[in-house]
Amino acid sequence: MNKICDLAGDFDYIINLASDDLLEPKAISSMVAAFAHGGPCVGAYGDVSYIDAEGRDLGPMRNDKVSGDIFEEVLFGTACIPSTWIMWSSAAYRTLGRLDDDTPLEDALMFAKLGRLGPIRYCGAKVVKYRKHPANTTANAWFIYEASRRLLETFRGEYFYPKLRRLYGAENFFLLSRHHKREALRYLLDGLRRPFRKQFVAAILNLIGLSFVVDRFSRK
Repeated sequence: MNKICDLAGDFDYIINLASDDLLEPKAISSMVAAFAHGGPCVGAYGDVSYIDAEGRDLGPMRNDKVSGDIFEEVLFGTACIPSTWIMWSSAAYRTLGRLDDDTPLEDALMFAKLGRLGPIRYCGAKVVKYRKHPANTTANAWFIYEASRRLLETFRGEYFYPKLRRLYGAENFFLLSRHHKREALRYLLDGLRRPFRKQFVAAILNLIGLSFVVDRFSRK
């Protein structure tokens, strides 16, 4: 990210795209157009679909298609958008300074740092095809767990830190419940704060050895 920004010079916008994902043909123009309509904003985003390793369509990613000052809604999960693929304005992005070389989950860091600077706008177009395969970072539960712990520490002292810590705890309970059961139990109390969520039920099923039930319903 740092090298790209150095090469880009006086850029207007930036979007983070992994090497195995694909931009839709009109992704850039659609998101740039969103910046020009409806007043100032710091970011724009659109719809994202899943594809498999061979590029076959697997359906859309959840997107509540909200616009405005949506930072807290998205951060705490009351609204869901494909926040990994937000196009940020250069003015917003440059408030970050240079990212550390070992920054974990830089897309999550960017949203938490930049999303509260102003409105974010839904552009109404398909923008990215996200490739799902066994090597996806999101498939590596322990990596995500360790990275999210480090990421959370970067927000210590922020006004949203206590609430975000509890949310991460509930997510870690589910994330670790299948293959890292002992570690998952450290977050049981955080999970119990949200006992009616599907993730909590799935975590309990994983812990008692009924992961096949979770797999069956996740395929439907």
